[in-house]
Amino acid sequence: MVRVNLERFDLLFELMTLGAKEGYVKLTTAEFAKRIGKSQQAASIYLKELEKEGYIERHFENGSYIRLTQKGVDLLTTVYLLLRNQLEEAPTTVVIEGTVFSGLGEGAYYMSLKGYREQFLKKLGFEPYPGTLNIRVDHKFLKERDKLNEFREFAIKIEGFSDGVRTYGALWCYHALINDIRGAALIIERTHYDFSVLEVISQHALRKELGLKDGDMVRVSVFI
Repeated sequence: MVRVNLERFDLLFELMTLGAKEGYVKLTTAEFAKRIGKSQQAASIYLKELEKEGYIERHFENGSYIRLTQKGVDLLTTVYLLLRNQLEEAPTTVVIEGTVFSGLGEGAYYMSLKGYREQFLKKLGFEPYPGTLNIRVDHKFLKERDKLNEFREFAIKIEGFSDGVRTYGALWCYHALINDIRGAALIIERTHYDFSVLEVISQHALRKELGLKDGDMVRVSVFI
């Protein structure tokens, strides 16, 4: 279960509204203090903590410039997905449950390919941990699993590519929460599995992050 630091979220949200998600913005501690309703000393401490924890980057050249890191953007996105999951109704959210199983190990190879990783970062906003989490969908959720193919036109397409030796197929992604951890559910053009299997990715090592082992049940909320 994700533990969201609401104070960090509030600060990062304020920086995002100033444009720090898109790139560096010029911002003094006095200006930031006024924005968040705190003293300049407190604002300075907050910014140092955010930088130390990896949520922001700063540089100083004729002023102070700040931007959100991927970690900072990821926290904001996670909160958005959690809220969307609770507040929006189906069919925009498809819930699938199933059990974890060990695959053939191909996911680690494919997720490490530059041709895929660059697109994941650009289109999903994160670089996946090398490997997929394989989920055998419970029979009660097979109709929900099939909806991912049905609504493929709304998915984020990761284009196939060639490295000059081999051609790699396309895949389609949906933003998802895996037991409340941000990630993506995949529809893969070329796969050894049938539709009773769902592969998901995250920037985290999901087995370790969620303490999963083969046979454990997981819940995936997929956003269409």
